[in-house]
Amino acid sequence: MTRNLTFTYCLREFILSYSETGLYLETMSDPVSGVAKVEYVRSLFEQEKLPYNLGWRPSAASNTLSSLGQMIMELFDANPNNVPEGAKITA
Repeated sequence: MTRNLTFTYCLREFILSYSETGLYLETMSDPVSGVAKVEYVRSLFEQEKLPYNLGWRPSAASNTLSSLGQMIMELFDANPNNVPEGAKITA
């Protein structure tokens, strides 16, 4: 932000950023735990493929807007900088 005065990080960017992370965590794990094996996530991003060969299988539980919202809040709570970030997006 100090180098790019036109940079914006408001509520919309907060939601999009956390949603993107929450979505792949829910996809690579289950929507309840949000725990994904690192190998699964690496396969998804580095090899650009679903990690079937590593044992991953789609969850029987559905990924929903509600489960994604819960994941966003869990990610935000786990963020050590959540207080300054929260103050910035609500300003």
